Formats: sequence, structure tokens, C-alpha cells
Amino acid sequence: MSRIYKALLLGGITALVGVIITLTPLGINLEENYGLDWLFKIRGEHKPPPEVVVVAIDKASTDVMDLPRQLDRWSRAYHAELVNALVELGAEVIAFDILFSESRDHIGDEAFAQALRHADNTVLISKLARQKQGITNELGQNLGELVMEQLTPPLSQFADATKGVAPFILPKVPAQVRQYWTFRQSDTPTPTLPLVVLQLYGLQVYDEWLELIRQIDPNYARQLPEQATEIRSTQQLINLIKQLRQTFSSHSELGKILLGSLASSSLDSKTTRIIKALIKSYEGDTNGYLNFYGGPRTIQTLPYYQIVSTPSNLSSPVDIKGKVVFVGLSEQLIQAQEDGFLTVFSQPDGSDLAGVEIAATAFGNLIDDDLIRPLNSGLYLTLLILWGLMISVICYRFRGLLALSITVLVSVSYFYAAYISFVHSNLWLPIVIPIFFQAPLAFFMGLAWHYRESSHQRQRLQNAFSYYVPTEIVQRYSDESQTISAGGQLVHGTCMFTDAEQYTRLSEALEPQILSTLMNDYYETLFAAVRQRDGIVSDVIGDAMLALWTAEEKNDALSSKACAAALAIVQEIQRNSASNQPHALSTRIGLHHGPILLGNVGAVDHFEYRAVGDVVNTATRIEGLNKLLGTRILATEGVIAHTKNILHRKVGHFILAGKTQHLEIYEVMDDEQSADSRLEKYLTNFDSALDAFYSAQWHEALAQFDALLRQQPLDGPTLYYHELSKAFSLTAPSDWRGVIKLAHK
Repeated sequence: MSRIYKALLLGGITALVGVIITLTPLGINLEENYGLDWLFKIRGEHKPPPEVVVVAIDKASTDVMDLPRQLDRWSRAYHAELVNALVELGAEVIAFDILFSESRDHIGDEAFAQALRHADNTVLISKLARQKQGITNELGQNLGELVMEQLTPPLSQFADATKGVAPFILPKVPAQVRQYWTFRQSDTPTPTLPLVVLQLYGLQVYDEWLELIRQIDPNYARQLPEQATEIRSTQQLINLIKQLRQTFSSHSELGKILLGSLASSSLDSKTTRIIKALIKSYEGDTNGYLNFYGGPRTIQTLPYYQIVSTPSNLSSPVDIKGKVVFVGLSEQLIQAQEDGFLTVFSQPDGSDLAGVEIAATAFGNLIDDDLIRPLNSGLYLTLLILWGLMISVICYRFRGLLALSITVLVSVSYFYAAYISFVHSNLWLPIVIPIFFQAPLAFFMGLAWHYRESSHQRQRLQNAFSYYVPTEIVQRYSDESQTISAGGQLVHGTCMFTDAEQYTRLSEALEPQILSTLMNDYYETLFAAVRQRDGIVSDVIGDAMLALWTAEEKNDALSSKACAAALAIVQEIQRNSASNQPHALSTRIGLHHGPILLGNVGAVDHFEYRAVGDVVNTATRIEGLNKLLGTRILATEGVIAHTKNILHRKVGHFILAGKTQHLEIYEVMDDEQSADSRLEKYLTNFDSALDAFYSAQWHEALAQFDALLRQQPLDGPTLYYHELSKAFSLTAPSDWRGVIKLAHK
């Protein structure tokens, strides 16, 4: 496999592990218990909306008002006084997180009912009780448990007087509170306290809300109450909420359309904000993650006594006008807490959020559309897959300490991005699984893979050297503690062998100094062409040069670079010849591709860095074939198969001198962009003639090559096969097998 496939394999494993963990309860719990908690704690407190106020029944109030700590011993006349005071102060909605399910003193109960009726803006809570009952068969065998839910409403005396009644669902301790519900899921879904309070608060903009719906769907608008004043009872308010939820559920695009109309309307900012909150609440899921504002008393909290009795020496007037007030048990003193719930902002000293504060938080999240938004399952899994791939590629591409450093840096960057998304967009991205599971897994798998590759590479090198030297010598020198004075590396690459024409004649005719200058200029041309195309000059002997393009693994680009360098050499030499430079040398080039042993060759105190192997020997023989065919650049099929944008033609099947296996040889002619239609037609006709020759159709081949010579009289391969076809047409070879065998010179 190539390096990219190996990296992707590691990435796939890392991504799969992350996905599997995520789909288990363990993964969900880890992200909730640690990831989400860390984000909250690093972010710290979050400013709550200004229209939410908590009126706390606390020890300070019982002390000032000289009342017992047990709430069930209070006369409800105090609550009546509280409601009347809140109405006088201009509270928009009053929600009690207190269950009024039992009768007390008649006078106090009646006063509270009258206050509720007069206020016409209150919401009371109903209690949801769950009971488990075992199920057995006739033989007494246990068949499981039946979970029954029962709502305990407030007294009808109070329920009939209030505007709304709803449950508020919270887990029993020690479970941590993280989520809210707008509807209790049952056979008949029931809206919960935060949504009922929001809808009651939204009645102040009911006319604008109804008009917005009327513009989109007049028929549906006619099914709703025409005015907010028509919603007089608890049942009417609850029915309105259920009807709106059903409509939004059955019309999936309604919320999107309403939000678009709202954005283009001329409504004021407060009205727009409330209507947007209603749309989001009805079109969204029935449950979500609470965006806690902080610890106890982060939401504006007023003690009970400050509302019902405000002596001038205790407090200044409070601002409650137009606000939503939640009333319930809430303590600053840990020892006095009776209604605390475990949350992310619970303090080490045991200080928890009260139920009434959580209810106020849920309402605040709804009115501000400020809930925590986890990624949907598709995006969540996609993120884990992409992260797994990326971190694995990094751990495969780099090694050791560098890989660890980059992994840590990338993980910190990801955590920071998740934090920024959480703070500015309330977007909850997974943290624990990507950073603490996938990243370490990718790092250690990368280490293991590198170790495995190193071991395999060392074994391959040992196997290669064992063909030339004893196995124990290979093992000894493969040990890094040994000093290596000779050796090599088995690589894959393309070999170029060049030979200058008429060098022997020039060396006899020229002075050594002139010959040296000539050869320096000649090699400067060759070396520049090779190095500009990422090759290396391995060896120079007299007028011959050996150049290499190598890589540890197979690389198709090497052959293209070698062919491009060969063309550049021939073209530059032709330009020098055309400029009438004295003693310009022409050159012939042979190219072959395959495994090469590259390293130090020598003995005692003299070594040379050379390429050794059949590829080198074959390249020299191919270069010599140019002289026979009258060509400049010849290459084997292994080279041509990996080249791009190079014009070439097949020139035959040959068994080179000293070889036993035949090679398919090609002439490298030019860049493909330089070819014209006439040349392409000529090469097509040449291929046809060559096929006829190798099919032993000597007369047909002779006729075709004869025609080709009339077009290109100096074409070397055509001349060669014309003469060979003429000879074979007169005396056909008896052992013809479609291969030309060349003898030693």
C-alpha cells in the first residue's frame, strides 16, 4: 500500500473507534459528565436575561417574618399577599414552584385563590410522581416492572383561579440536572412549566403573533382565539399550547417561514424577541440541554420578605415591572437547603441550585433562544470521522516527539475552537472522545506502525544484501551500533545512461585541456537537465553519465521526470549544434526502471556511491541500441508505462546482448504538445508496419516501410526495419519467435 492508503487505514480505525464509543452509553456519559462540564466551568457565569426574577423562600425571610421553616405550616394568606404585591409592582407573569395540593386554613386558602384570580397571570406547578410495580405471572414468576406516572395537581380551588398549571420535570438526586423538557411525553403530551410560562408571557404580543400566522395560513389562524383575552382559564391556555405544538409538528416548514416573515416585519425588538422565542420553542425538540447561568443566586433573586414587607431600613424598592417572577425555595445557606439539585455549578461545599432557579433558567433559555445546542447525530459522527482521519495522518506523517508535539498542538487548537463555539454560539462539540480517546489512539498506532515499517524495511534490506554477502554480515551491519563503511539501500527508480558520439575520435584529435573544457560544457548541459528535474548524477566515466531518479517506494512520477530530462538534454545539444559551436557532441540515451541497489561500493579506504543492479546494466545496453536504430532516446516499457504527456513509439522486442529475457523498447520522441497531425499519422503507419514485421508478414512489412521511407527518408527505425524486412523476405529466419536477438559487438 502507498503511504496515503496506510494513513487512511489508521484514520479509518481511529474514526471507527470514536464512532463506536460515541454510540454507547459510556460515550454519552463521558461527554456529558466531563466534556460539557468542562466547557461550562471554563466559560464561567453567563448573564441571565433581565426579565427573569426569583423570589426566594429562605431562612432570612422566615426569620424576618417570624415564620416556621416548614413551608406546610404557613398560611397561604402570605402567598396571597405576595401575589398582590407582585401585581402592584407590575410583574408580567408569576410562577410558583410550590405544590398546593392540600387544604390549609380556609381563610388563607380563600385569600390566595382570590389573589390568583385577581392577578390573572399566575402559573402553578403540578407534581409528577413515578411508581414502580412488579409484574408476576400465575406461577409467581417475576416478569419485570411496570412504571406508572401520576400527576398531582394543585387544589381545584387554586387551579381554577390560576392561568396555567404544569409539571416541571427534574431527576431525583444524585443525578445531575442537564436537560429540560417543554412537553412531558405520555399518551397525551403535557406542556411543562417553562413553556407554559413562556406562552403566558407571550400573550402580551398575541395580536402580532396571530397576525403573523394569519399572513401565512389564514385558515389555521381562524382556528385560534382571536384575542388574548379569550384565553381565560388553565385549560384554554394548555389547549392553545397543544394546538400550536401539533401545528408546528405537522407543518415542518412553518417555523422557517414564520421566522422569515418576522425578520422582514417592522415589529419592535421586544415583540420580535418574544415571537421568535415562541416559534423556536414550538418547532424545536421537546427536550434540550440547559444553558446554566452560574451557581446559586446568579439569576436576580429577591427574598420573600422583601416583596411582602419592605421596611425602609431593610431594602430599597425593587424593579419587577414587566418581568417573570418564579417563587420557590432557594437558600444561600448550605445547611438550610431543602430543594437543591446537583448541576454543573454545584459547589464543592455542597451548595446546589434550587428547583425554582432551574425552572427560571429553563424559561430564560427559551426566551433568549439560548439553549445548549449539541450537534445532530449526522454532523457529530462526521466530525469524529474527519478528526480521526486528520489526527491519524499527522501521527503517520511525523514520528516520535514531533508527532506528539503536533498532536498536542492540534488537540489544544480543537479544544479552543470547541470552547469558542460554546461561548459564542452555544454549540456543544465533543471533547472527551476526540482528544482523550482518538488522539492518543492515533498517536500510539502511528508509533506502532512506524516501528512495524522500520522492522519490515530492515528485513527487506537484510534479504537484499544476503544475496551478495553472508547473512551474518548483513545482520551485523544492520545493527545501528555498528560503524558502516560500505553498504547500500534498495530503492525503486529510473536509471538514465548516456554516451557521447564520436568521443574517441575527438579525444585523439584534441589537446587534453581543450577536451576537458569540451567535456565540462557537455556535462554541464547534462547535469543541469537532470538536477532541474529532481534527479541525481550517480556516476561519470569518460563520455558516459549515469543518472538516477529514486524513491524508497514505487513512484510513477520518476519515469516522467527522467524522460523530460532526456528530451531536455537532446534539445539543448541540438541547439548547441545549430549554433555552430566547435566540436559539439551529440548523445545517445537509454532509460530503464526497476529496483536499484544504491550505496557505497569499494574496499579498504576507497568507496564510491554508485547504483548497482540489473537496471543499470540494462540501461547501458539500451543506450547502445540507439546506434543500431539511429535514435537518440530509447526506454523500456516499464519507463513508458509511468510517463505522462510524452510522445513515444514502440520500436520492437529485443533480447539485448548478454540477456536472456526480451524487452519491449520504445523511442522517446518529444513532448505530446509538440506533435502535429502528420507526425501522428506517420507514427500510426509505423505501428502498422511494425505489427506486420513481428507477425512475420515480411513482404507486407517491406512495402509499408518502403512507403514510410518516402515520407521520412532519414528515420532511423524505419531504415532499420526496411533493411531487415528486405533480408527476411528473401530468407526468412527458421526460429522466428517475434523477438530480435542482438549479439555481442
